Amino acid sequence: MLAAGRMGPGELKDVIALPDEILMSRLGLAVEPYHDYVPGIDNQRYRDESADLLRALLRSVAEVGAVPTAEALAEYNSDDMASGGNYQTLSR
Repeated sequence: MLAAGRMGPGELKDVIALPDEILMSRLGLAVEPYHDYVPGIDNQRYRDESADLLRALLRSVAEVGAVPTAEALAEYNSDDMASGGNYQTLSR
């Protein structure tokens, strides 16, 4: 979502329009230009069965932005949901 939030509207629209198989195989390339802005993006892996969910998230980012999309995910049924991952943080 963070990389999608940095994409231009046309670029994001093009990614959303890709067929599932192509979307999932090209997602890494689509976010590659944003590696400097999103720590840990190089280590992300995407599963083919996640295409519908990913597309819905991308649509939300296109409509309301990355931060509101992330906030909605955090608030939605947070007691019953869990996610995990390792993310490099920036030191100050």
